[in-house]
Amino acid sequence: MRNDQIFVLLLVVLLPMSGCFDGAVGDAEATDDETSSVEHIEPLYSISIDDGDSHTIILNGTSLKIDSAFYRAENDWRPMGSSFKVSYSITCDDGFVIEKLYAFSGDTLPVMGGVECSVDIVANDDIVMIFREVQIEALR
Repeated sequence: MRNDQIFVLLLVVLLPMSGCFDGAVGDAEATDDETSSVEHIEPLYSISIDDGDSHTIILNGTSLKIDSAFYRAENDWRPMGSSFKVSYSITCDDGFVIEKLYAFSGDTLPVMGGVECSVDIVANDDIVMIFREVQIEALR
């Protein structure tokens, strides 16, 4: 019987101190006027390409936005910064072709919306590229 009394006494003392009972009825968060939003975060992808090699990516209704890239220096990896360039070519099913252009950090590759395109990325050094796949729509 004594243990029950101590337990009830602890409840009476500790519950008000926890902030659960502040005189409000209902949800403890009911007084917050802030609205919350869920942000959609696009996943990041990475590829590694050896010097002189290429990597092919097939896109259909999406494009690639390059976030960053790193290259192998003599004994370590270094960020390419905003001035790095990677050679690429694009061939789309509707006949759209780019033979050779350079992509820089922050660029979105110019593919056609709603058309399947093959993107060939050619490395001038050993590189690791980090990019996002973004949705692209054709104008009507």
